[in-house]
Amino acid sequence: MIALTITGGEFKGRRIKALANEVTRYTSEKVRLACFSILKGHRDIATSHFADLCAGSGVVGIEALSRGAPFVEFYDLSRESEKAIATSLRELGVQDRARVYRRNLLISSRKLRLESEVVFIDPPFHDDIAQKFFQTFADSPNLMIKNALLMIEYRKSIPDITGFERLHTYRYGTVFLNLFRKE
Repeated sequence: MIALTITGGEFKGRRIKALANEVTRYTSEKVRLACFSILKGHRDIATSHFADLCAGSGVVGIEALSRGAPFVEFYDLSRESEKAIATSLRELGVQDRARVYRRNLLISSRKLRLESEVVFIDPPFHDDIAQKFFQTFADSPNLMIKNALLMIEYRKSIPDITGFERLHTYRYGTVFLNLFRKE
C-alpha cells in the first residue's frame, strides 16, 4: 500500500491508502491542485454532485468531498479499488455522501446516466482503451446531463468529442487536463 495526501478542504493533509501496483497510475498532488483550481473557475464544487470515473484510489473524488461536494459517485472496474475507496470513505466518515460502483464503463455506458454536474475521468494511458472511453462519451448522448463539466486527465491533448464544447486544455508536465462542457 502507498499513501496519498489530500491537498485541500476539510481533509487537507490527511492520507488515504492506495494500492501499490503496476497497473494503477495515481493523479499527482500538483495535478489535483490544478484540477480543482480550474474547476473552481467554472463550477462551485460545494454545490455540485461529482463523479470520479476510472477512480483507482478514489483520491480525486475524495478531494471533491473534502472541498464540500455534497455527493460523489466512484466508478472503477477493480474489486481492489472498490474496497480501497470504501475503506477510505469509512475512515474519513463520509460514506453517507458517496457511492462506489464496480463497473466496466465501456460496457454499461448505454444504460448509465451520470446525474453529476462535474465528471472526472483518468482513463488508462493506452491509446486504444482511452479512445474507446472518448468514443463512449460521443456515442452516449444521455450519459451526462446538459452543461455538466467533463475533466479528462490524459497524457496528451485529446480530440474534440461530439456533443461537448471544449473549454480549455491545460498541460502539467507530462499530463494534460482537457476540460469540456456537455452541450
